[in-house]
Amino acid sequence: EMYAEEHKDDIAYFHANWKRANPCNGWGPELQTNSPEVNISTLSAEGNYEVLNVEGEGHYVGCNLSVAHFQGSWWGEGDDMIFVDDDTWPPSIHGTGTEDYFNHAWGMQDNAGLYNGTALHESIVPGFQTSYKFHITDPVHFKKRIRVTIEHGHANHLCDDWASTAYWYQKKPGAVTIQPLDERIPTTPGDIERRGIGKSTCELTAEQQMQKDTAKRRFEEFMKTRQIEIEAKLKATREKEAGNKKHAQFIARKVK
Repeated sequence: EMYAEEHKDDIAYFHANWKRANPCNGWGPELQTNSPEVNISTLSAEGNYEVLNVEGEGHYVGCNLSVAHFQGSWWGEGDDMIFVDDDTWPPSIHGTGTEDYFNHAWGMQDNAGLYNGTALHESIVPGFQTSYKFHITDPVHFKKRIRVTIEHGHANHLCDDWASTAYWYQKKPGAVTIQPLDERIPTTPGDIERRGIGKSTCELTAEQQMQKDTAKRRFEEFMKTRQIEIEAKLKATREKEAGNKKHAQFIARKVK
């Protein structure tokens, strides 16, 4: 649109930008979400899913986030980290879990509010969750740059399919970008079953490798203990079966 007067300094352009990571590059997608082994230290935003990364002056006002989860447990637990202007570490805003960023708790609930909530709940389409958060009453202002990120699983251990649309106002129009066509083809419910949990392609740190080794040992010990319990139950079942036969024979003799 053309205007007769120049825009004032407090006028900003509305922006929206879609992006996707399919898959996110997780270091341990086979590790159960919320298991002890995924609880490693996080001292940077390296590897986080990036919702927005722009330079200039403006304010961030929210996003939609869609996740296709391949592990079959829970896609969240990743912290939101928003770096403003000259932030290094820690960021100006550091949340405590993905659902907390969307003002939910104990996972995403199947409800929708004016400024935050669920557009598609994973209980309706298993493995798929679309959430939204609009910072209408609490915009995140930036003077130089802003980088909005979220961990994909705690410490980025999951390899899920993440897609988002970020919304923000900026004084000058930003560059328009769009990912190639093959990166925009949506994941279907059937894809989740066919694809499986995925494999890590990132280089593991010593701590990550140690945690994966620990998880493997814990699983092996669990399987040994489980087998012992199975054998004990089978033995008890056989003994009860033999006792039942003897009792049945005793009753049969009395009836005769």
